[in-house]
Amino acid sequence: MRLNGSPPPVFETDRNSTYFLVRLRLHPMFIKEAEERERQAPGQVTGQVAIQVLRFCEQPHKAGEIQTLVGVKHRQTFHENYLNALIGKGWLGRTIPDKPQSRLQRYQTTEEGKKWLQGATTVSPTTKSPNPVQRKSR
Repeated sequence: MRLNGSPPPVFETDRNSTYFLVRLRLHPMFIKEAEERERQAPGQVTGQVAIQVLRFCEQPHKAGEIQTLVGVKHRQTFHENYLNALIGKGWLGRTIPDKPQSRLQRYQTTEEGKKWLQGATTVSPTTKSPNPVQRKSR
């Protein structure tokens, strides 16, 4: 662990040495990378799903249409983990912002969402694939 720069382990035991516990602390770079992944992809939305929704919503769509696209059956799960997460990041906006419960409400990709989408789908010359966006663990 010392060779890769990880913090040293912490050993604990009772006075009679009937048990011991070893705590392995996270490498500081792992913590930094995890925080970066959290910042890149909101909530539980994977990068691929975010890309799919933001492309779809370049034209306004109802929440139900987006939910069908994503393939999530449970409405509350969809709203909490997908729709609200993208709105919270500022990547998706409401067409009627002052009436979020309106039956006429539609959702559309914002300018900020378009910028993120452009960066997320840019092909890196060294990897030949889109920039990775990790999913937050459940």
